[in-house]
Amino acid sequence: MRRFLIIALSLVMLSCVSTDGRPSWVDDIPSKWGRVCGVGEARLSTSHNSRMASEAAARADLARRLEVSIDEAVATYVNDSHSRILNAYEEITIQTVDLSIRNIRLDERWTDEDGTVWTLVSIPSSDVDDIFAMAANDYRSKLEERRLDIEARYMALLEELSSSASADAEAIAKAALDYISDEVSAIDDVLRGISEEDIAGIAELLMRDDQDKR
Repeated sequence: MRRFLIIALSLVMLSCVSTDGRPSWVDDIPSKWGRVCGVGEARLSTSHNSRMASEAAARADLARRLEVSIDEAVATYVNDSHSRILNAYEEITIQTVDLSIRNIRLDERWTDEDGTVWTLVSIPSSDVDDIFAMAANDYRSKLEERRLDIEARYMALLEELSSSASADAEAIAKAALDYISDEVSAIDDVLRGISEEDIAGIAELLMRDDQDKR
């Protein structure tokens, strides 16, 4: 039994390395079970600099792949949205990627004969849907706070104008109301476009995508 396990392990290791010693992930980024991967390469004046640059390139590659995955889920769920809503989802995606790559893990590193350093990094794909939902709900909360702040400032302005003897007080109040109405309407449009139902739906798509890759 032990001999069989040793042979099986050897076969797995050989499958990850080509005949010239080059790891398979260098040419074919793996779909690792439950993880999103990124690969980077660099060859600079020193091995230390090459390693640092290679890891940075791998992190950037992972971030791009993660962003594409989220964009595809958003595009699948959200149809014909205007620019405000699309901009909101873009900011949510950026926040999701930034938070996700904090959990990055350096999986492997390989140095070619010419000094080029290759790096493989990954993050848990199972976390992405939760982080997306958290980032989206945080974005909603900030919009709701901004809405309340705008309304509070308008009420304070009205109170100030009510005790003012200025002949322009009524015109100022009307102009302020027009501005605030436009601002509040824009916020409400975005809140409807990134509703809690929409957020849950997109997060579910991300979770399904992760399960499909397993």
